[in-house]
Amino acid sequence: MSAVTVSASDFVRALTAAKAVVASKIDIPALSCALISASNGRLEVKATDLTQSVAFGVACEGSGKWLLNHDRLQAFASALPKSGVVRITGEGLGASLRCGTVSCRIPGLDPSIYPEITDKPRFDCAPVSDGVEFPQLVNRIAAACDTEGSYALRGVHVLIRNGICRASVAASAIMATETRDCPADVLVDKVLDVSTASTIAQLFTTGPVWIVENEGSIWVENNSLTYHSKTVDAVPPDVASIAANAEATASIDTASLLRSLKATQLVSHQTTRAVYLSTSPDDSYIGATTIDGTLCVPFDADGGATIAAAVNGDKMRKIITAAGVETVTIGMSSKSGIVNIPHIQVSAGRFFGLIAPMQIEHHNVDAITSARAVGDEMKAAA
Repeated sequence: MSAVTVSASDFVRALTAAKAVVASKIDIPALSCALISASNGRLEVKATDLTQSVAFGVACEGSGKWLLNHDRLQAFASALPKSGVVRITGEGLGASLRCGTVSCRIPGLDPSIYPEITDKPRFDCAPVSDGVEFPQLVNRIAAACDTEGSYALRGVHVLIRNGICRASVAASAIMATETRDCPADVLVDKVLDVSTASTIAQLFTTGPVWIVENEGSIWVENNSLTYHSKTVDAVPPDVASIAANAEATASIDTASLLRSLKATQLVSHQTTRAVYLSTSPDDSYIGATTIDGTLCVPFDADGGATIAAAVNGDKMRKIITAAGVETVTIGMSSKSGIVNIPHIQVSAGRFFGLIAPMQIEHHNVDAITSARAVGDEMKAAA
């Protein structure tokens, strides 16, 4: 009879990683399962949905191989104490699991039907980051992804070469990119689905982290976990030609700006999501107006740039959040690289983003500026 013992905490970690990709509602039973295999002092838990896969390895004693329903394994794991040892036994299909007084019996499938991913490349390169900088960068930039409009990248472009790592997203009216130094001596030039970027950040919470590409997929690994995902077939834009070139800028407190955006979006048009951004040496605010009224909310800014433009509030919030810093610099530019239209630029360190203004009716602009003027008069009178 096959028998394996493994730390309860390690077993829970492995099952949690598998949960990120396991398919719960699908016609292929093997895809709702986790493959547990143990030999030579190492237990590995694998799961896949055929688009992405996870393999998490931990130390163990014994040997065995089972293909068990992941939801039932998770139910068992949820009842485990914080410390202890899990013992897995079974011959043929199915397994019995016990940890202290917690036990269960799970029917299984033939492990040979599990769809193994066999094209794993060699990770014979330096890590892309010693910590979790790479997963966090990709996930943060991916959060700015806008899949609407006639042109959209519909994913995050990852470029690693010549000592740099760049993550970028782009669409009709929005773009964000950030470049970091990278010790990895590897070439990666792929577009990842937004959900892939989120999964990488969720899984890789410790470093170092390695990444390689292999045909239409990427592989990411740390000392205990391997993640594989197919990539998006898309041609990324030439973001390298786009750079901050605004003549006048304002330094803006990120938290203050996000609060103003959140408040004004509560009254902005539910379809256009338009808000009015205004900065000047004397006053900086965001306004929104509908038939129900007008709201103007100030934010903290330092600088002489005068900016007056309507923007999509949702897209503006995405860009500011993607910067991931306490202070951003905002300015207007008429052209930058391949971008031939006036746009608002947002920069912070090696992060750069842009958003194209919207067209709104003049009477709406007048309503916002008039409301702000009334507010200033009331403030002065007080």
